[in-house]
Amino acid sequence: MVSYLYELLFFMESTVDTAKLIETSFLIIREKQDSFAPLFYKKLFTLSPQLKPMFRHVDMKQQAKKLYGSLVLLVENIRDTAFLTSVLTDLGQKHVGYGVIASHYPVVGQALIAALKETAGAEWNNQVEQAWLDTYQVVVQLMLGEQQNNETEDSKQLEAHLEELQEQQLPRFRPTKKLTYAQKRKRRQNKSLVTKIIDWFWAKPGWQIASYAAVLFLIVSYLGQENRLIERFIDTLEPLSIFIAVLLYIKELPERKKQFQYQAWSVIDRAVGIENSPARQLALEELCDAGVSLAEIDLNRANLNKIELNGVDLSYAQLQSAQLAQAELFYTDFSHAQLQKALCTEMICYRSDFRFAQFQEANCSGANFSRANLMFADFTQANLSGCNFSYSNLKGANFEGAYINGANFTGAHLIEEDLQKAQLSEVVMPDGRLVR
Repeated sequence: MVSYLYELLFFMESTVDTAKLIETSFLIIREKQDSFAPLFYKKLFTLSPQLKPMFRHVDMKQQAKKLYGSLVLLVENIRDTAFLTSVLTDLGQKHVGYGVIASHYPVVGQALIAALKETAGAEWNNQVEQAWLDTYQVVVQLMLGEQQNNETEDSKQLEAHLEELQEQQLPRFRPTKKLTYAQKRKRRQNKSLVTKIIDWFWAKPGWQIASYAAVLFLIVSYLGQENRLIERFIDTLEPLSIFIAVLLYIKELPERKKQFQYQAWSVIDRAVGIENSPARQLALEELCDAGVSLAEIDLNRANLNKIELNGVDLSYAQLQSAQLAQAELFYTDFSHAQLQKALCTEMICYRSDFRFAQFQEANCSGANFSRANLMFADFTQANLSGCNFSYSNLKGANFEGAYINGANFTGAHLIEEDLQKAQLSEVVMPDGRLVR
């Protein structure tokens, strides 16, 4: 494919007529730039109404400027092969995050050519049209080529990581039940002698533990040897100090753990309302590694892109409009989590729990929900293009108004009638059928 692309690029670079036709015809577009972009989107949504939900939260005036700016960049650098290659491959990767997949490009090209033709008017002819078609073909091949390479690499990384997690046998979160007063009292009464000694150890202050340890050590040392008392005392000082130091270190471990958790939560609390906080992201990952529950945490609008929170409890978490692009969330508990309007592109949630989670108007394009529990999850008007729902549990899930293009539902547990409420295209159904 690479050689094919360079042949096309060489053709564009060496064929003066093609580049000249593009540059000349675009002069008219420059004069009518204010009307060109609205015309393009009008034709695009007429040809493919199912694409409209992707622009639901987009400022169309700003989007029109971006479209025109991209065309200017293309036309002004049409003879610079190396520059265009670099820019277009990067642009293709960005479009993955917007939910764009390969099947979108032909209809976009059709709308673009139609809008260019109508705007150019009498200056448009077959030669100009062919020049734009050839150019657009190169653009698409470059953008898609990078996407395909990344998809292959991501797939390999995912498989390797899944094998690693299976070897580690990460436990799924199971919330501990609170004991009643009667249960606690009964448990205290049934304690063994060893348990009572351990409880006594943790209840006493450090200086008392050190004193008792010193006395105990001296008694044992005295009884076990026949030397004089002073010599015995001097000989036991070094091992005694080591023994006491070890005891005090063990004694202070819970306090250090509490202090660490307090500092981490302080960082998270101070970052509430702040979109970008690397310190908060680090604190969240450290709490996750320590096995601390993050249930009911407020992370609305937080930038958590590429965060790793495997196996953590995020039940009832507030994540409205949060950014979780490329986040790694294996075996995570998201039950009842609020993810409305969240950016969840390419999020990896293998075997995670999303029961009753709220995804209304979220952008989950390219997310991996393989083998996840999504019972009664609400995907109303969400962007689910390119999602992997293979072998997931989707019974009772709400797909009303959702945009589902290129998704994979192989082996998923769901009621197919629920999917009829969504806008479907190129979808692999649970039984392997392809719905176009």
